Amino acid sequence: MKRLIKLILNSSPTIFQVIKFICLNIHHNFSRFKWLSLKKRKVINLELGSGPKAGMGDWVTVDQHGADIPWDLRNGIPLETGSVAKIYSSHLLEHIQYEQLLPFLAECRRVLSDGGEFLVCVPNAGHYVNAYVNGTMFREKETWYQPALVDTYSCIDQLNYIAYMGGEHKYMFDEENLCKTLTKSGFSKATLRSFDSTMDLKDRDIESIYAVAIK
Repeated sequence: MKRLIKLILNSSPTIFQVIKFICLNIHHNFSRFKWLSLKKRKVINLELGSGPKAGMGDWVTVDQHGADIPWDLRNGIPLETGSVAKIYSSHLLEHIQYEQLLPFLAECRRVLSDGGEFLVCVPNAGHYVNAYVNGTMFREKETWYQPALVDTYSCIDQLNYIAYMGGEHKYMFDEENLCKTLTKSGFSKATLRSFDSTMDLKDRDIESIYAVAIK
């Protein structure tokens, strides 16, 4: 049966596109219902780009697949202005092109309440740049994300890795430009913060920058 269905879909692209359109609409409307339900909460904390996991306590996870709310963040955050207490994202912002990054951060700022916090974690490209300048490797290649492995046995491999990540990365950060990018998007203040074991991933601590921006 599966082979027959696959054969029909492959032989008729139109049918495939119609089925895809219907499924996407069902998925979108289901997620809209979840957003509406979320508005009833007294405290809303969002983890954006969470990956496939459930939120703990007051936290609600948001990602395209497997999160509490399956949602494409390119469609914005369908909540009222000033309705969110905190937002957290880990290793998400580097996957967004710069011209789309500032509007996304402005949308995060919009939904935060006055004084609300945007807690962020991104890879520090400066570590890789400094290692290249010094003629050393910042991390052993065995610890890299293997599908994005660049291996010409040159120190510049690590710059290609952090800059492109096999096409996944769109933007590089260091400590200075992370804070300045956050304030440029409208946050009143952005400062570096320390690793927080209740939120941040220990296995990424070696390469990460942590910051908090205040609305």
